[in-house]
Amino acid sequence: MQVDGATRASLTVPNRGYHTFSDMVATLNLSPGEHRVRVVYANGSVNLNYLDFQRLSPPWADSDGDGIEDLMDQCPNTPAGSTPDASGCTPETRDSDADGVPDLADACPHNPGTPAAAGCPPGGDEDGDRIVNEQDLCPVSVGLVELRGCKPSFNDFDTDGVDDTKDECPYTNARSSVDPQGCSNFDRNDDDMDGVPNGGDICPMDSAWSPADMGCPPHQMEDYDEDGIINALDLCPHDFGHKRQNGCLDSSMSIWDADQDGVDNKHDHCPFTLNTSSWTYTGPNGCSDDPDMEDADQDGAANPQDLCPLSPPGHAVNAEGCTGLQMHQRLDDDNDGINNALDLC
Repeated sequence: MQVDGATRASLTVPNRGYHTFSDMVATLNLSPGEHRVRVVYANGSVNLNYLDFQRLSPPWADSDGDGIEDLMDQCPNTPAGSTPDASGCTPETRDSDADGVPDLADACPHNPGTPAAAGCPPGGDEDGDRIVNEQDLCPVSVGLVELRGCKPSFNDFDTDGVDDTKDECPYTNARSSVDPQGCSNFDRNDDDMDGVPNGGDICPMDSAWSPADMGCPPHQMEDYDEDGIINALDLCPHDFGHKRQNGCLDSSMSIWDADQDGVDNKHDHCPFTLNTSSWTYTGPNGCSDDPDMEDADQDGAANPQDLCPLSPPGHAVNAEGCTGLQMHQRLDDDNDGINNALDLC
């Protein structure tokens, strides 16, 4: 018998009649790993049905005590009391790409990454929102700069469980625990000492001149490329872009005329109509010849049906084109004839 090309054991077999090998045992000392076993016949012919290999000694090791031998255990640190599958893993311990981040916490479970990038490759951008994985709290879901790469929710912009009408910290880190006012410990601090707590500060590391500027210095409140996105939230502040890509454009789009309708971006009220079949269907403002199709705030609700035609870019809106906060402001909770937006009492 040869193992990996070298003869490791020899057996003498009678050359007549039917014979079993149950009384013939060869002992092999093998190192961990895969091996190629070959049976060589010196003379005659043999009908070999099967070979049976059994571990004799030493006893196999099981470091985490889950009943799966270490050599076969893909998750060698299974917690005591858990019930693993045949590979030695539980849903909590399985790490398909072996990057040290369990699948349940790995945003890219089949693409090796780092813990700092939630299990995704550092420097990459899995979701195409122009925020690199290690800075993106939601690396496989297109999100906004002000939400650290996560999606907004209707009436709960930062998805912290506190309605926008009651949230004192509307830009809370998506992984933070918050108090009833929607603020985390980080939110209550004022790291740049500009008088605007981090939770309401779009520029928490830049000192502002006025709290009215959302914690940002004047140049960050400007919009150099006139795409409707202030510089502080624009990852491409000198190139006209779309809010869904945080102020940038796909490489296939022109920075001068994104939808190629003949109306330059800065004068196009519908800069992303992508109506390239015929310019005859495009009006002078860059929208359809039908004025009912114009959508000034690009929120998906055409102006005639949009109760809030100037919704902030990127916010989740309802069928009427309003954010949850805008809908609240339109109401009159105390029935005094003055809507909430203007009602001081």
